Amino acid sequence: DRRNKLVESASRQINRVDQWIRAFLTFSLKGDTESTTVAILPLIQDIQLEASQHDYQKIDIEVVSIDSVVIEGIEAEIKTMLHAIIINAVEASPDKGIITINISDNEHEILIEILDQGKGLPGDIRDKLFQPYQTTKARGSGMGLFIANRLATSRYNGNILIRDRDTTGTSVLLSLSKSRRV
Repeated sequence: DRRNKLVESASRQINRVDQWIRAFLTFSLKGDTESTTVAILPLIQDIQLEASQHDYQKIDIEVVSIDSVVIEGIEAEIKTMLHAIIINAVEASPDKGIITINISDNEHEILIEILDQGKGLPGDIRDKLFQPYQTTKARGSGMGLFIANRLATSRYNGNILIRDRDTTGTSVLLSLSKSRRV
């Protein structure tokens, strides 16, 4: 009986999250669901500017990119994914840390790798980061990476791979297919 109640509760929460995501996307898109050609570098530069204006530690964000990396998609969705990953890297980084963002593409996909110099993530936490309400931050909602991963996998035939770096910090690789789902 207790197990059934827990399952029902979990199911209601999952449905609530699905509705929340749909509402969030509808709100963020302002009714515009048309795909356009989206340049990646300007989106990252906007997030970089936002991070510099907030009360974050002194973090240096270095972007390595070919200016012409573009993808067909919805700008608000792509920015949502990038924002979640980059702000997590900023918040995980030590004072005077360096975040490196590598942007590249090939015939089939674009690749955006975000490297931070934080403490890294224990495996048990890393395995749960794409579940709703999972956070390592005192003020985090635990929804950023969940939403980013959901967008990457369901809308862009992509994925997000998180792994510890050899030295220190975390590497997050966002891959987005150039053959977007409609």
